[in-house]
Amino acid sequence: MRSLYYVVAIVVCITCTTRMDAQRCNCSAELQFLIDQAEHNSPSYFDQVNNANRKEYAAYKKALLAEASHAKTDKDCIAVMARYLFFFRDEHLQISYQEAKMPVKNWNDSSAIAELFKREQTLAIDKEALYLKRGSTLEGVWRSEDGNFLIGIVKDKQLSKSLYGVIMKDRLPYWSAGQVKFQFRAKNDGSENCLVWNGARIPRVYEAHHKKDTLTIGKLFTFYRMHDTTSVVANYHYYKNDQLQLTKLSDRTIYLGIPSFDDANKNALDSLINQNQSLISSVDNLIIDIRYNLGGNSDCFDTLMNIIYTNPIEKCTGSELASVDLIKFNEHYRDSVADNEEDKKDADSVINKMKANIGHFLPAEPCTYVLDSGRRRPQKIAVLANRYTASAAEEFLYYCKQSKKVTVYGENSYGCFNYGALRGFSLPCMPYELYFPTNRSNLKTNFERTGIPPDVLLNIKNDLTWIESVQAIMENGK
Repeated sequence: MRSLYYVVAIVVCITCTTRMDAQRCNCSAELQFLIDQAEHNSPSYFDQVNNANRKEYAAYKKALLAEASHAKTDKDCIAVMARYLFFFRDEHLQISYQEAKMPVKNWNDSSAIAELFKREQTLAIDKEALYLKRGSTLEGVWRSEDGNFLIGIVKDKQLSKSLYGVIMKDRLPYWSAGQVKFQFRAKNDGSENCLVWNGARIPRVYEAHHKKDTLTIGKLFTFYRMHDTTSVVANYHYYKNDQLQLTKLSDRTIYLGIPSFDDANKNALDSLINQNQSLISSVDNLIIDIRYNLGGNSDCFDTLMNIIYTNPIEKCTGSELASVDLIKFNEHYRDSVADNEEDKKDADSVINKMKANIGHFLPAEPCTYVLDSGRRRPQKIAVLANRYTASAAEEFLYYCKQSKKVTVYGENSYGCFNYGALRGFSLPCMPYELYFPTNRSNLKTNFERTGIPPDVLLNIKNDLTWIESVQAIMENGK
């Protein structure tokens, strides 16, 4: 399953392009291209648009095309596109930059980032008045759960149902005071959604919920209302393993940290496991940490499958959508990528099936992972996952949940799992790439946007102690 990490990873992956303060392209034409691609190539379009809501979808599309006609900048335009994609409830559907259009090559260079966005329009806000806001209103001053930034939420003077989330303070280099990071819109049914700009100024839309002094935006943002400058909200300091590592915690327990299942890490992971086979087979307990693992490719965790195996594992297979554009992708693979006759014949078989089923899904081929026998050790395996565990990492979680020796600890994963195998389409004029999944999974349960639940829920506020807590449970039963 193609990774969320591989393209633009939720909020974390930072890429950018040239200034977006001028509209050089026809936004209506760019949005219409996106609509055409979605309606022909997106599995979630075929799932989400049906006879029951087709009129609603048509009205939604019409309103956004009208909005696109008034877009003054590239940034305005891709915001409209993000709102369109939100309709499909598909976390893999996304906008990125074309790789050749990124002027900032080193995103650890805070001075280059500051220079890139220093001319961005800012919005003046009355901070003292915002601190006085109380009750059910969304207006006010809000601090992020991790303490990274402070925002002021104010009404849009032109659109009565819209509000802006304006940066007041930020500990990261991507934002300056007065810049708009959040754009809230109330819907007719009383609910709200929020367009969030990441540090690269790539937008994504999430559902938003607030109750008095707590605000949540999607699964990744939680805010608390600040009533005055002396209000205190404790910062959360998360444990984030950022390197592939195998560590001996005790004579009974080892730790395997896997920050990514990206293709580039496959050889390193295979080598690490193969070089430590005797150690892995000698201990009672193994902790596999895939917190913040945003996915990659399921081939990357092949070597882990026989370690977690206790009984046949139902594999996640995809039903491919048959479309003219996806036929072209497969023809390109057959003619320019496949390097042996067997792969070329397989591609030909898929192409022929697609040509006979345009606009329909090809049947998913069931697949079960079976070994003659599982390993005796490790006897117990714990997998740590959090809300940033996504895509192919969730596929691994799905297999872990089927093993009798694995217990999943933590919180619900991100929920970017039911659609996969991404393909890119460049916009005709603007320097962006559209990414669409090409298949939907054969899973009976829909984990999209909800995530895979853990077997044992752990408090995110105690994230720093998860490893030692799980080790104690495994070794001592407490």
